[in-house]
Amino acid sequence: QFRRWAHWMPETSRFTALEPALAFLADAPWPLVSKADVGASSVNVRILAGRAEAENHLRLLFGEGIPAHHGAGSKAPNTPQKGYALLQRFIPHRITWRVNAIGNARAIFMRYCYADRPVAQTGNVEPVMKLTDQHRSLLEFANKVFADIGTKWCARDILQDGAAWKMLETSLA
Repeated sequence: QFRRWAHWMPETSRFTALEPALAFLADAPWPLVSKADVGASSVNVRILAGRAEAENHLRLLFGEGIPAHHGAGSKAPNTPQKGYALLQRFIPHRITWRVNAIGNARAIFMRYCYADRPVAQTGNVEPVMKLTDQHRSLLEFANKVFADIGTKWCARDILQDGAAWKMLETSLA
């Protein structure tokens, strides 16, 4: 997703060799998010707090690998994440947003995050029942993404990044 829709997402880099990934850490913003190519419901998303933790993580990815789960209910076999690293800028946040599109209808959900855990887990948690200016801005962003991707049904996981919005990922059908 990050290659095709990078302009909607936080800065993301993919590495297929250890040395360039380690070199990236020299100027990396901390914390950093590591993701796998597979997963749902935030499985395989890891928050790397600092360089030492990130170096150890990268050495595992380019060595023996680490377990990568496809998510709850998936019939796909678990396979190791091995031979690549997908690193993304972490966006500090207190709320993660999900905007679902079903035809022309939209549903907004929010999930409060906890101060002691910098995670970006999203999902259909708490529905937004009254629109504020912030929600209208979120819908405007989501609608632009829906139009760009060209789908009538999907879910977008979105964070507010200062005055802008950034899509973390999408589920398509």
